[in-house]
Amino acid sequence: PPESDEVTIGKPDETPKPATTPPGEEPKKPAKDINKELKPPAQEPAKEPTPDAEKTATPAPGEPKSDTVAKSQAPLTIDFDGIGTRVARVPVTADNYGGISAKTGHLIYAVGSAFYYGRTGDRPTVLKIFAFKDRKESTIAEDIRGYTMSDDGSKLLVAQGPGYNIYDATPTGDKSKKPVSTSGMFVDRVPVEEWNQIFNEVWRRYRDFFYVPNMHGYDWAALREQYRPLLQYVSHRSDLNYVISEMISELTIQHAYIEGG
Repeated sequence: PPESDEVTIGKPDETPKPATTPPGEEPKKPAKDINKELKPPAQEPAKEPTPDAEKTATPAPGEPKSDTVAKSQAPLTIDFDGIGTRVARVPVTADNYGGISAKTGHLIYAVGSAFYYGRTGDRPTVLKIFAFKDRKESTIAEDIRGYTMSDDGSKLLVAQGPGYNIYDATPTGDKSKKPVSTSGMFVDRVPVEEWNQIFNEVWRRYRDFFYVPNMHGYDWAALREQYRPLLQYVSHRSDLNYVISEMISELTIQHAYIEGG
């Protein structure tokens, strides 16, 4: 009989069997390699997009449309050649204007009293809007302390009295007044720390922006150290203003004022 390591030679299409393999335990045929038998589907050559397809391509979710991107990325070009001949006067009466803002189709501005030293103006400030289409001026809010316009030009935050109100930035915006609640707003202030910061900031501004670098021949750093010890005696903002004004006066320069606070 054959040894255990010998095999029985069978037909070419049969798998060789060990001579001692018991009946019913013949080894199974090796599994077919499906990776070799399965061929990948034929791929069609990529088609180049046509001009019409590029125009009608659908943007991915959250992405702006192509025409919007093109408009937003288009550089702003100003033709300065002969610009003086293309200036048009806004048809409003002569007055004291300030805080001018521009949005599509409109100008927004404040009209009020001139500035006076030592006293308030002779009339309250009014917020107005001018429409280019019908060339008319309309009032949005009266007796204002200031205003700012939203980035998209649709809303106005207006300071009136002790509070703030929101208006539509339109010729009929006076009817859209909505108060802004500040009941939940708190400010944690430490006046002594503020006074030190204000003193140092004033000193730095004069150091960086005084009209001549030599500070009129004075040692500006030494003057800071001379007046800084007085901050420990400051108990009110008016005291701080006095200390700062004394430091500035050492430079013997006109038109250098301090007020407010």
